[in-house]
Amino acid sequence: MATTRPGPPIAPVLHRSLLTGLLMLTGVMIVIRAGDMGPRSLGGDQILGYSLSALSIVLVAVALLLMKSRVPTREPRQPVEEYWASATRTILPMWFVMEAAGMIAIVSYFLTGETASAAAIGISIGAFIWYGPRAFVKP
Repeated sequence: MATTRPGPPIAPVLHRSLLTGLLMLTGVMIVIRAGDMGPRSLGGDQILGYSLSALSIVLVAVALLLMKSRVPTREPRQPVEEYWASATRTILPMWFVMEAAGMIAIVSYFLTGETASAAAIGISIGAFIWYGPRAFVKP
């Protein structure tokens, strides 16, 4: 009977995939918006931009203040694979909420072009990168 060698833990691979999607969508939306191919102003853009940006920041805060505390810390002698097996169930929802915050900010920027939306994109992607796999694997 052949033994199978386990692949890399899924959580870091998933984080990279989500981050790649966020960065690519951000780039596309900025190019479309800069090329004046984005939606035309319908009035009320400022309220929509600020509202969606605030929602994005609130989601980042929820992920970091409420959900991050549920992620277990890695013990000094704990193998990385074992850590990811125990942490995946709690870390993935946190990353999904942070990724949703980034998507909301990106859509807000595309629809409104507000500076607040651009700042929310930076904050959400920055937090997503800062609290990536390396932040949790360190013993």
